[in-house]
Amino acid sequence: MPSSTCCLLPLLALVAASATFSCGSSGGSGASTGGHEGGTAPSDAGRDARRASDSGKGNDTGIKGDASATGDAHKKGDADHPLDSGLTSDGGGPHDAACTTADGGSGETCGGSCRSAASFQSDTNNCGSCGNVCAIASPSTVTCALGRCLAELASAMGPIGLAVDATHVYWTDEFSDSVREVPLGGGAVGTLATAQLNLGGLVVDSTNAYWAIGNELMGTIMKVPLQGAGTPVAVATEQDSPEFLVLGSGGNVLWTTYSSSAGTGIGTVGEVGVDGGAVSTIASGQNAPEGLAVDATHVYWANGGTSSSTNGSIVMRALSGGTPTTLVSGLVSPTAIAVDATSVYWTSRVASGAVLKMSLGGGVITSLATGQASPSAIAVDATSVYWTTYGTIVNNTITDGTVVKVGLNGGALTTLVAGQDGPQTIAVDGTSVYFGQYDGDTVAKVTPK
Repeated sequence: MPSSTCCLLPLLALVAASATFSCGSSGGSGASTGGHEGGTAPSDAGRDARRASDSGKGNDTGIKGDASATGDAHKKGDADHPLDSGLTSDGGGPHDAACTTADGGSGETCGGSCRSAASFQSDTNNCGSCGNVCAIASPSTVTCALGRCLAELASAMGPIGLAVDATHVYWTDEFSDSVREVPLGGGAVGTLATAQLNLGGLVVDSTNAYWAIGNELMGTIMKVPLQGAGTPVAVATEQDSPEFLVLGSGGNVLWTTYSSSAGTGIGTVGEVGVDGGAVSTIASGQNAPEGLAVDATHVYWANGGTSSSTNGSIVMRALSGGTPTTLVSGLVSPTAIAVDATSVYWTSRVASGAVLKMSLGGGVITSLATGQASPSAIAVDATSVYWTTYGTIVNNTITDGTVVKVGLNGGALTTLVAGQDGPQTIAVDGTSVYFGQYDGDTVAKVTPK
Protein backbone atom coordinates (compact mmCIF):
# COMPACT_ATOMS: atom_id res chain seq x y z
CA MET A 1 0.00 0.00 0.00
CA PRO A 2 1.19 3.59 -0.52
CA SER A 3 3.20 5.47 1.98
CA SER A 4 0.24 7.76 2.35
CA THR A 5 -1.57 5.14 4.36
CA CYS A 6 -1.15 7.15 7.44
CA CYS A 7 -4.15 7.38 9.39
CA LEU A 8 -6.71 6.94 6.90
CA LEU A 9 -7.30 8.55 8.26
CA PRO A 10 -11.02 10.84 8.81
CA LEU A 11 -18.21 14.68 11.56
CA LEU A 12 -18.94 18.17 12.10
CA ALA A 13 -19.63 20.35 9.19
CA LEU A 14 -15.95 20.83 8.74
CA VAL A 15 -14.34 17.91 10.57
CA ALA A 16 -14.86 14.41 11.39
CA ALA A 17 -17.79 14.91 13.64
CA SER A 18 -19.41 12.04 11.96
CA ALA A 19 -16.31 10.45 10.83
CA THR A 20 -11.94 9.65 9.37
CA PHE A 21 -11.02 10.77 7.64
CA SER A 22 -8.60 8.23 6.85
CA CYS A 23 -5.80 9.30 8.93
CA GLY A 24 -5.95 12.48 7.16
CA SER A 25 -9.33 13.79 6.19
CA SER A 26 -11.82 16.02 7.84
CA GLY A 27 -14.87 17.88 6.76
CA GLY A 28 -18.40 17.16 5.74
CA SER A 29 -20.68 14.62 7.34
CA GLY A 30 -18.83 11.51 8.28
CA ALA A 31 -15.30 12.62 7.52
CA SER A 32 -13.04 9.63 7.91
CA THR A 33 -9.81 9.44 9.85
CA GLY A 34 -7.41 6.63 9.76
CA GLY A 35 -4.62 4.79 8.06
CA HIS A 36 -0.94 4.20 8.37
CA GLU A 37 1.95 6.19 7.10
CA GLY A 38 5.65 6.76 7.17
CA GLY A 39 8.30 4.89 9.09
CA THR A 40 6.13 4.55 12.21
CA ALA A 41 3.46 2.43 10.58
CA PRO A 42 3.67 -1.23 9.66
CA SER A 43 5.33 -2.08 6.37
CA ASP A 44 3.44 -4.11 3.78
CA ALA A 45 5.46 -7.16 4.83
CA GLY A 46 4.65 -6.48 8.47
CA ARG A 47 0.97 -6.14 7.70
CA ASP A 48 1.01 -9.41 5.78
CA ALA A 49 2.70 -11.15 8.68
CA ARG A 50 0.22 -9.71 11.10
CA ARG A 51 -2.71 -10.72 8.89
CA ALA A 52 -1.46 -14.30 9.12
CA SER A 53 -0.94 -14.15 12.88
CA ASP A 54 -4.34 -12.56 13.48
CA SER A 55 -6.26 -15.06 11.37
CA GLY A 56 -7.44 -16.94 14.42
CA LYS A 57 -8.32 -13.89 16.46
CA GLY A 58 -11.86 -13.81 17.81
CA ASN A 59 -14.23 -11.35 16.19
CA ASP A 60 -17.94 -10.61 16.14
CA THR A 61 -19.30 -11.56 12.73
CA GLY A 62 -23.04 -10.90 12.88
CA ILE A 63 -24.14 -9.14 9.69
CA LYS A 64 -26.33 -6.17 10.43
CA GLY A 65 -29.91 -7.10 9.68
CA ASP A 66 -29.49 -10.78 10.55
CA ALA A 67 -31.58 -12.08 13.42
CA SER A 68 -28.37 -12.68 15.36
CA ALA A 69 -26.99 -9.18 14.86
CA THR A 70 -27.32 -6.79 17.78
CA GLY A 71 -25.43 -3.75 16.53
CA ASP A 72 -28.61 -1.67 16.81
CA ALA A 73 -29.57 -2.98 20.22
CA HIS A 74 -29.01 0.38 21.92
CA LYS A 75 -30.12 3.28 19.76
CA LYS A 76 -29.75 6.74 21.23
CA GLY A 77 -32.87 7.65 23.15
CA ASP A 78 -33.81 4.11 24.19
CA ALA A 79 -34.67 3.79 27.85
CA ASP A 80 -31.83 1.34 28.47
CA HIS A 81 -29.21 3.28 26.58
CA PRO A 82 -26.43 4.68 28.82
CA LEU A 83 -25.65 8.35 28.58
CA ASP A 84 -23.57 8.92 25.48
CA SER A 85 -21.30 11.15 27.48
CA GLY A 86 -20.29 8.13 29.56
CA LEU A 87 -20.95 10.14 32.72
CA THR A 88 -23.80 9.68 35.16
CA SER A 89 -24.46 11.07 38.62
CA ASP A 90 -24.30 8.78 41.63
CA GLY A 91 -26.27 11.13 43.84
CA GLY A 92 -23.68 10.33 46.47
CA GLY A 93 -24.39 13.01 49.03
CA PRO A 94 -22.68 16.35 49.69
CA HIS A 95 -19.62 17.13 47.66
CA ASP A 96 -17.57 19.91 46.09
CA ALA A 97 -16.90 21.60 49.44
CA ALA A 98 -13.25 22.41 50.08
CA CYS A 99 -11.61 20.41 52.87
CA THR A 100 -8.25 19.31 54.26
CA THR A 101 -7.03 15.77 53.61
CA ALA A 102 -5.49 13.52 56.27
CA ASP A 103 -2.00 14.47 55.12
CA GLY A 104 -2.80 18.18 55.38
CA GLY A 105 -3.34 18.84 51.71
CA SER A 106 -6.28 20.57 50.08
CA GLY A 107 -9.15 18.39 48.97
CA GLU A 108 -12.81 18.12 48.11
CA THR A 109 -15.60 16.61 50.15
CA CYS A 110 -17.09 13.66 48.27
CA GLY A 111 -19.47 11.05 49.69
CA GLY A 112 -18.74 12.13 53.24
CA SER A 113 -14.93 11.99 53.00
CA CYS A 114 -12.22 14.44 52.06
CA ARG A 115 -10.47 13.42 48.86
CA SER A 116 -7.44 14.82 47.09
CA ALA A 117 -7.61 15.98 43.49
CA ALA A 118 -5.38 13.08 42.46
CA SER A 119 -7.97 10.57 43.71
CA PHE A 120 -10.40 11.67 40.98
CA GLN A 121 -7.97 10.79 38.21
CA SER A 122 -8.67 7.05 38.16
CA ASP A 123 -11.91 6.45 40.10
CA THR A 124 -14.65 5.24 37.74
CA ASN A 125 -17.30 6.27 40.29
CA ASN A 126 -15.90 9.78 40.66
CA CYS A 127 -14.02 10.40 37.44
CA GLY A 128 -12.66 13.91 37.19
CA SER A 129 -15.01 15.14 39.91
CA CYS A 130 -17.27 13.83 42.61
CA GLY A 131 -20.29 11.92 41.34
CA ASN A 132 -19.21 11.46 37.72
CA VAL A 133 -19.63 7.74 37.08
CA CYS A 134 -18.13 6.15 33.97
CA ALA A 135 -20.77 3.86 32.41
CA ILE A 136 -20.86 1.81 29.22
CA ALA A 137 -23.00 -1.02 27.85
CA SER A 138 -21.58 -4.55 27.99
CA PRO A 139 -19.49 -6.07 26.49
CA SER A 140 -17.72 -2.72 26.07
CA THR A 141 -15.55 -1.75 29.04
CA VAL A 142 -14.69 1.55 30.69
CA THR A 143 -12.03 2.92 33.03
CA CYS A 144 -11.15 6.34 34.40
CA ALA A 145 -7.81 7.72 33.22
CA LEU A 146 -6.44 11.23 33.61
CA GLY A 147 -9.79 12.24 35.07
CA ARG A 148 -11.75 11.22 31.95
CA CYS A 149 -13.87 8.21 31.13
CA LEU A 150 -11.98 6.00 28.67
CA ALA A 151 -14.26 3.41 27.08
CA GLU A 152 -13.04 0.53 24.95
CA LEU A 153 -16.05 0.27 22.67
CA ALA A 154 -14.89 -2.71 20.64
CA SER A 155 -12.01 -5.00 19.89
CA ALA A 156 -10.80 -4.44 16.34
CA MET A 157 -8.20 -5.78 13.92
CA GLY A 158 -6.31 -2.81 12.57
CA PRO A 159 -8.92 0.00 12.53
CA ILE A 160 -7.87 2.22 9.67
CA GLY A 161 -10.84 4.46 8.83
CA LEU A 162 -13.23 5.84 11.48
CA ALA A 163 -16.51 7.78 11.46
CA VAL A 164 -19.33 8.63 13.84
CA ASP A 165 -22.93 9.72 13.47
CA ALA A 166 -25.66 10.38 16.04
CA THR A 167 -25.93 6.73 17.11
CA HIS A 168 -22.88 4.67 16.11
CA VAL A 169 -19.14 4.53 15.54
CA TYR A 170 -18.08 2.93 12.22
CA TRP A 171 -14.68 1.71 11.15
CA THR A 172 -12.81 -0.24 8.51
CA ASP A 173 -11.08 -3.26 10.02
CA GLU A 174 -8.03 -3.92 7.87
CA PHE A 175 -7.05 -7.34 9.17
CA SER A 176 -10.54 -8.82 9.26
CA ASP A 177 -11.39 -7.28 5.86
CA SER A 178 -14.65 -5.91 7.23
CA VAL A 179 -16.61 -2.71 7.84
CA ARG A 180 -18.01 -2.61 11.35
CA GLU A 181 -20.08 -0.56 13.80
CA VAL A 182 -20.83 -0.27 17.52
CA PRO A 183 -23.33 1.97 19.37
CA LEU A 184 -21.87 5.17 20.83
CA GLY A 185 -22.79 3.96 24.30
CA GLY A 186 -21.11 0.60 23.81
CA GLY A 187 -22.63 -2.82 23.27
CA ALA A 188 -22.59 -5.49 20.61
CA VAL A 189 -20.57 -5.01 17.43
CA GLY A 190 -22.32 -5.25 14.05
CA THR A 191 -20.83 -5.89 10.63
CA LEU A 192 -21.84 -3.93 7.53
CA ALA A 193 -19.58 -5.65 5.00
CA THR A 194 -17.07 -8.52 4.81
CA ALA A 195 -14.46 -9.74 2.31
CA GLN A 196 -13.21 -6.18 1.67
CA LEU A 197 -9.49 -6.51 0.97
CA ASN A 198 -6.99 -3.63 1.34
CA LEU A 199 -9.36 -1.36 3.24
CA GLY A 200 -8.71 2.35 3.54
CA GLY A 201 -10.57 5.43 4.73
CA LEU A 202 -14.25 5.59 5.69
CA VAL A 203 -16.98 8.24 5.74
CA VAL A 204 -20.71 8.10 6.45
CA ASP A 205 -23.76 10.15 5.62
CA SER A 206 -27.32 9.73 6.88
CA THR A 207 -27.94 6.57 4.84
CA ASN A 208 -24.68 4.94 3.73
CA ALA A 209 -21.10 4.14 4.66
CA TYR A 210 -18.43 4.70 1.98
CA TRP A 211 -14.91 3.31 2.01
CA ALA A 212 -11.81 2.88 -0.12
CA ILE A 213 -10.35 -0.37 -1.41
CA GLY A 214 -6.70 0.54 -1.94
CA ASN A 215 -5.64 -1.78 -4.75
CA GLU A 216 -3.09 -0.36 -7.18
CA LEU A 217 -4.72 0.54 -10.53
CA MET A 218 -7.88 -1.43 -9.65
CA GLY A 219 -8.91 0.30 -6.44
CA THR A 220 -12.56 1.09 -5.77
CA ILE A 221 -14.81 3.34 -3.73
CA MET A 222 -17.56 1.25 -2.13
CA LYS A 223 -20.79 1.93 -0.28
CA VAL A 224 -23.36 0.01 1.76
CA PRO A 225 -26.54 1.10 3.61
CA LEU A 226 -26.20 1.79 7.32
CA GLN A 227 -29.51 0.05 7.97
CA GLY A 228 -30.49 -3.46 6.93
CA ALA A 229 -28.47 -6.26 5.38
CA GLY A 230 -27.38 -4.37 2.28
CA THR A 231 -24.97 -5.53 -0.38
CA PRO A 232 -21.83 -3.41 -0.91
CA VAL A 233 -21.63 -1.78 -4.34
CA ALA A 234 -18.88 0.17 -6.11
CA VAL A 235 -19.46 3.84 -6.90
CA ALA A 236 -16.03 4.27 -8.55
CA THR A 237 -13.60 1.72 -10.01
CA GLU A 238 -10.12 1.53 -11.56
CA GLN A 239 -8.58 3.96 -9.09
CA ASP A 240 -4.88 3.73 -8.27
CA SER A 241 -4.63 3.02 -4.53
CA PRO A 242 -7.35 5.29 -3.12
CA GLU A 243 -6.99 5.79 0.60
CA PHE A 244 -8.40 8.99 2.12
CA LEU A 245 -12.07 9.96 1.72
CA VAL A 246 -14.31 12.91 2.47
CA LEU A 247 -17.91 13.80 1.62
CA GLY A 248 -18.49 17.01 -0.33
CA SER A 249 -21.29 19.44 0.41
CA GLY A 250 -22.92 18.64 -2.93
CA GLY A 251 -23.51 14.95 -2.25
CA ASN A 252 -20.28 13.66 -3.76
CA VAL A 253 -17.48 11.47 -2.47
CA LEU A 254 -13.93 12.80 -2.89
CA TRP A 255 -10.68 10.90 -2.42
CA THR A 256 -6.95 10.98 -3.01
CA THR A 257 -5.03 8.31 -4.90
CA TYR A 258 -1.35 7.64 -4.86
CA SER A 259 0.61 4.48 -5.58
CA SER A 260 4.09 4.30 -4.10
CA SER A 261 5.19 2.40 -7.21
CA ALA A 262 3.87 5.05 -9.59
CA GLY A 263 6.54 7.65 -8.93
CA THR A 264 6.50 11.27 -7.79
CA GLY A 265 3.76 13.52 -9.11
CA ILE A 266 1.32 10.77 -10.14
CA GLY A 267 -1.28 11.26 -7.39
CA THR A 268 -4.78 12.52 -8.07
CA VAL A 269 -7.87 13.87 -6.34
CA GLY A 270 -11.06 12.25 -7.62
CA GLU A 271 -14.78 12.83 -7.21
CA VAL A 272 -17.97 10.89 -7.94
CA GLY A 273 -21.62 11.11 -6.99
CA VAL A 274 -22.74 9.03 -4.01
CA ASP A 275 -24.77 6.89 -6.41
CA GLY A 276 -21.87 6.42 -8.81
CA GLY A 277 -21.53 7.69 -12.36
CA ALA A 278 -18.68 9.36 -14.19
CA VAL A 279 -15.57 10.01 -12.11
CA SER A 280 -14.20 13.56 -12.24
CA THR A 281 -10.54 14.38 -11.71
CA ILE A 282 -10.23 17.44 -9.49
CA ALA A 283 -6.44 17.45 -9.68
CA SER A 284 -3.72 15.32 -11.24
CA GLY A 285 0.07 15.27 -11.03
CA GLN A 286 -0.01 15.68 -7.24
CA ASN A 287 2.99 14.77 -5.09
CA ALA A 288 1.76 11.93 -2.83
CA PRO A 289 -1.64 13.38 -1.87
CA GLU A 290 -2.91 12.15 1.49
CA GLY A 291 -5.62 13.62 3.75
CA LEU A 292 -8.31 15.91 2.40
CA ALA A 293 -11.08 18.10 3.79
CA VAL A 294 -13.93 20.22 2.46
CA ASP A 295 -15.93 23.27 3.38
CA ALA A 296 -18.95 24.71 1.59
CA THR A 297 -16.94 25.97 -1.38
CA HIS A 298 -13.54 24.26 -1.59
CA VAL A 299 -11.68 21.01 -1.20
CA TYR A 300 -8.26 21.03 0.49
CA TRP A 301 -5.63 18.32 0.53
CA ALA A 302 -2.14 17.61 1.80
CA ASN A 303 0.56 16.59 -0.67
CA GLY A 304 2.84 14.55 1.58
CA GLY A 305 5.81 14.74 -0.76
CA THR A 306 8.89 12.62 -0.20
CA SER A 307 9.14 11.25 3.33
CA SER A 308 10.89 13.71 5.71
CA SER A 309 11.75 16.07 2.81
CA THR A 310 10.56 19.65 2.46
CA ASN A 311 8.53 19.20 -0.72
CA GLY A 312 5.09 18.76 0.85
CA SER A 313 2.29 21.27 0.32
CA ILE A 314 -1.30 22.21 1.13
CA VAL A 315 -3.46 22.71 -1.96
CA MET A 316 -7.06 23.79 -2.53
CA ARG A 317 -9.52 23.97 -5.40
CA ALA A 318 -13.06 25.28 -5.72
CA LEU A 319 -15.66 22.50 -5.68
CA SER A 320 -17.27 24.21 -8.65
CA GLY A 321 -14.12 23.77 -10.75
CA GLY A 322 -11.04 25.67 -11.75
CA THR A 323 -7.31 25.34 -11.21
CA PRO A 324 -5.81 24.05 -7.93
CA THR A 325 -4.07 26.69 -5.81
CA THR A 326 -1.10 25.91 -3.58
CA LEU A 327 -1.64 27.61 -0.23
CA VAL A 328 1.77 26.73 1.18
CA SER A 329 4.74 24.64 0.04
CA GLY A 330 8.07 23.55 1.49
CA LEU A 331 6.38 21.43 4.18
CA VAL A 332 7.69 18.27 5.84
CA SER A 333 5.32 15.29 5.44
CA PRO A 334 1.94 16.99 5.82
CA THR A 335 -0.55 14.16 6.25
CA ALA A 336 -3.88 14.72 8.00
CA ILE A 337 -5.88 17.87 7.34
CA ALA A 338 -8.97 19.60 8.73
CA VAL A 339 -10.71 22.92 8.11
CA ASP A 340 -13.12 25.22 9.89
CA ALA A 341 -14.65 28.54 8.85
CA THR A 342 -11.35 30.44 8.98
CA SER A 343 -8.36 28.11 8.97
CA VAL A 344 -6.79 24.94 7.65
CA TYR A 345 -5.03 22.63 10.11
CA TRP A 346 -2.62 19.79 9.40
CA THR A 347 -0.16 17.37 10.95
CA SER A 348 3.49 16.95 10.01
CA ARG A 349 3.90 13.22 10.48
CA VAL A 350 7.52 12.62 11.35
CA ALA A 351 9.11 11.20 14.50
CA SER A 352 9.16 14.63 16.13
CA GLY A 353 6.24 16.13 14.29
CA ALA A 354 4.07 19.21 14.54
CA VAL A 355 0.48 20.40 14.33
CA LEU A 356 0.11 23.58 12.27
CA LYS A 357 -2.51 26.00 10.97
CA MET A 358 -2.91 28.90 8.59
CA SER A 359 -5.69 31.02 7.13
CA LEU A 360 -7.85 29.42 4.43
CA GLY A 361 -6.57 32.08 2.07
CA GLY A 362 -2.91 31.41 2.85
CA GLY A 363 -0.47 33.50 4.85
CA VAL A 364 1.54 32.95 8.01
CA ILE A 365 1.85 29.42 9.42
CA THR A 366 1.07 29.10 13.13
CA SER A 367 2.56 26.22 15.10
CA LEU A 368 0.06 24.75 17.58
CA ALA A 369 2.28 21.92 18.83
CA THR A 370 5.79 20.58 18.23
CA GLY A 371 7.72 17.53 19.38
CA GLN A 372 4.78 15.22 18.71
CA ALA A 373 5.55 11.52 18.17
CA SER A 374 4.24 11.02 14.64
CA PRO A 375 0.99 13.03 14.79
CA SER A 376 -1.49 11.35 12.49
CA ALA A 377 -5.26 11.97 12.46
CA ILE A 378 -6.70 15.43 13.14
CA ALA A 379 -10.13 16.94 13.78
CA VAL A 380 -11.52 20.32 14.85
CA ASP A 381 -14.66 21.62 16.49
CA ALA A 382 -15.79 25.10 17.54
CA THR A 383 -13.17 25.45 20.28
CA SER A 384 -10.30 22.99 19.86
CA VAL A 385 -8.03 20.99 17.59
CA TYR A 386 -7.65 17.27 18.34
CA TRP A 387 -5.11 14.79 17.07
CA THR A 388 -3.59 11.40 17.70
CA THR A 389 0.11 10.68 17.99
CA TYR A 390 1.02 7.24 16.72
CA GLY A 391 3.89 6.94 19.16
CA THR A 392 7.36 5.46 18.94
CA ILE A 393 8.15 1.84 18.14
CA VAL A 394 10.61 0.38 20.67
CA ASN A 395 11.37 -3.35 20.48
CA ASN A 396 8.36 -3.77 18.21
CA THR A 397 6.08 -2.20 20.84
CA ILE A 398 4.36 1.18 21.14
CA THR A 399 3.38 2.49 24.57
CA ASP A 400 3.45 6.26 24.15
CA GLY A 401 0.63 6.96 21.70
CA THR A 402 -1.69 9.79 22.76
CA VAL A 403 -4.84 11.73 22.02
CA VAL A 404 -4.22 15.46 22.48
CA LYS A 405 -6.11 18.73 22.16
CA VAL A 406 -5.30 22.43 22.10
CA GLY A 407 -7.34 25.60 21.62
CA LEU A 408 -7.90 26.82 18.08
CA ASN A 409 -5.44 29.65 18.70
CA GLY A 410 -2.89 27.53 20.52
CA GLY A 411 -1.93 27.52 24.18
CA ALA A 412 -1.33 24.73 26.66
CA LEU A 413 -1.75 21.18 25.33
CA THR A 414 -4.16 18.81 27.07
CA THR A 415 -3.43 15.09 26.88
CA LEU A 416 -6.82 13.37 26.82
CA VAL A 417 -5.44 9.82 26.62
CA ALA A 418 -1.89 8.50 27.12
CA GLY A 419 -0.11 5.16 26.93
CA GLN A 420 -1.79 4.03 23.70
CA ASP A 421 -0.58 1.57 21.05
CA GLY A 422 -0.56 3.26 17.65
CA PRO A 423 -3.72 5.42 17.61
CA GLN A 424 -4.12 6.94 14.17
CA THR A 425 -7.80 7.56 13.47
CA ILE A 426 -9.97 10.19 15.13
CA ALA A 427 -13.49 11.63 15.15
CA VAL A 428 -15.33 13.99 17.48
CA ASP A 429 -18.93 14.72 18.38
CA GLY A 430 -20.51 17.02 20.94
CA THR A 431 -19.24 15.16 23.99
CA SER A 432 -16.46 12.73 23.13
CA VAL A 433 -13.37 11.99 21.08
CA TYR A 434 -13.30 8.61 19.29
CA PHE A 435 -10.13 6.93 18.09
CA GLY A 436 -8.83 3.66 16.78
CA GLN A 437 -5.60 1.98 17.88
CA TYR A 438 -4.18 0.43 14.73
CA ASP A 439 -1.65 -1.66 16.64
CA GLY A 440 -3.62 -1.87 19.88
CA ASP A 441 -6.64 -3.31 18.06
CA THR A 442 -9.36 -1.27 19.77
CA VAL A 443 -11.95 1.36 18.97
CA ALA A 444 -12.36 3.66 21.95
CA LYS A 445 -13.77 6.97 23.12
CA VAL A 446 -12.77 9.44 25.80
CA THR A 447 -15.28 11.67 27.60
CA PRO A 448 -15.43 14.58 28.16
CA LYS A 449 -13.49 15.91 25.24
